[in-house]
Amino acid sequence: MQAPVSPARIVEAPVSQKISENPENSAPARPRGQKPVSRSHTGPMHPACEMLKNVRFAGTLVPHSFHRHIRRESGTTDFEGVGIMSDILYHYRPAEIRDRKTGRITGYRQRFRGDKFQISYRQYAEHYGISKGRVTTAVKNPDRLGLVFREFRTVTLPSGSSRAGCVSAA
Repeated sequence: MQAPVSPARIVEAPVSQKISENPENSAPARPRGQKPVSRSHTGPMHPACEMLKNVRFAGTLVPHSFHRHIRRESGTTDFEGVGIMSDILYHYRPAEIRDRKTGRITGYRQRFRGDKFQISYRQYAEHYGISKGRVTTAVKNPDRLGLVFREFRTVTLPSGSSRAGCVSAA
């Protein structure tokens, strides 16, 4: 079985010439006389890139390493686990506190109340649109790998009612 070809080795050419079939070749196949594709493109920008250059993305980030390490017992990537781990990572990343007039960062704060981030399986199920059972399995995999530690708590809400079954992850 041949090693997969990275997307960087694929050039815009007819399908028959797109991927070098020989893994020993260091350069992708291209027609004779055609210049190699430059990775430091300085020409006109693609319209989609132009539209997105000023968009400030915020929220959950998914490190590429999550796809390699968060796996089911069968060895396949656990995409629900990856999503949940990236959400936990988001909540533990400090939020910036900015001065309203100058826009400068004046400090940082944590994104959750209490000593640990707390969320229920039901809340994750609603957020990701999957069953509570799939959420449970998705949280168990990072726990099994030692990436998070689950702790079940009964949380008292500001209204005075309590909610059992909140998972604290750290």
